[in-house]
Amino acid sequence: MRIDYEYIKDMLDIFQSTPEPTLTCIHFVHPNESQEAVNKYAFHLQILHDKGLVVGVPEKNNLGLIHTMKGFGLSRSRIRLTNAGHEFAINLNKPGVIEFIKEKVKDEGLGAVIDIAKDLGSGYLKKKLGLSD
Repeated sequence: MRIDYEYIKDMLDIFQSTPEPTLTCIHFVHPNESQEAVNKYAFHLQILHDKGLVVGVPEKNNLGLIHTMKGFGLSRSRIRLTNAGHEFAINLNKPGVIEFIKEKVKDEGLGAVIDIAKDLGSGYLKKKLGLSD
C-alpha cells in the first residue's frame, strides 16, 4: 500500500476538529466500512505512529488495531495526536502545502514530507509576518 497524503491530512483534520483530547477508531472508520477501508486506516495510523505523530492512551503502542486473517480489526482504544502531529497538521493546512506534496513529493516517505511541510509552513509564516528576504 502506498501512503496517501490526502488521507493523512483528513485524519489529522479529524483530530484537530474534535473537542475531545483522545479519539477512537470510530472517529475515522465507520463500523460497517469495508475491510479495505479498515486496512487503509490501520496502515496510515501505523505510519503516523512510527513517526511519533500519534500515540495510544494510556499505552503509547496500543492504537486499537487487532491483527486478523483478513488484515485488521478495530477496538475502541483511545489515541491522541502528539505535539509533532499537531505541528504537521498545521503545516499541511497552510496554503498550497498539501497541493505541493501531492504534486511534487507524493512518492516520498513520511519523514521527508514532514520536513518539506515544515519548511513550506515556516516559509509561509515568515512571509505572512514580513520576515522573509
